[in-house]
Amino acid sequence: MAVLLFCQCGSDRIELGQWNGVRVRIKCGTCGREAWLDGFTVSEFDPAKLFAAALVDQARKHRKRNPDEMRKVEEARRAVR
Repeated sequence: MAVLLFCQCGSDRIELGQWNGVRVRIKCGTCGREAWLDGFTVSEFDPAKLFAAALVDQARKHRKRNPDEMRKVEEARRAVR
């Protein structure tokens, strides 16, 4: 899930500062307020990749298979375990 960070002042101009692998210091580019962001991962934001992944995920959730194919899939899963 993509997330956009907004400051309390309403600005979306957030700058990433110090990074120690676990925490990152963020600073608002508008009002200058600073805070530590702890326990999250920041990664690239590519709308095209996110949209494609969402389509694939939805297709997998709503795919209908016939009973014979479902039995073969279950047998293959059991064989791997």
